[in-house]
Amino acid sequence: MSKFKVSTSAGGDAAGRLGGISGHVLELHGRLGQHTNAGDGTPAGESIAAVTGQWAAALPTFALAGDRLSGAVGGAATAYQDTDQALAGGG
Repeated sequence: MSKFKVSTSAGGDAAGRLGGISGHVLELHGRLGQHTNAGDGTPAGESIAAVTGQWAAALPTFALAGDRLSGAVGGAATAYQDTDQALAGGG
């Protein structure tokens, strides 16, 4: 029979680390915005504008996904901790 062990503290730690994704991605988004015109006047200008535009559209969605994943992992860690406490109290 298979089994696994869940560490509630590790789940909370993971949620905390995941929660940092959003800020880093949004910082990258801001930095990227400063360079959208980097290719103006060059043969690559349209391509650079297109790729930076695609990144600018995708990064906020990625940041939101990081926030939601952090919340889900944190919620799971809390549920495991609550279950552990209930079992210890009912024991």
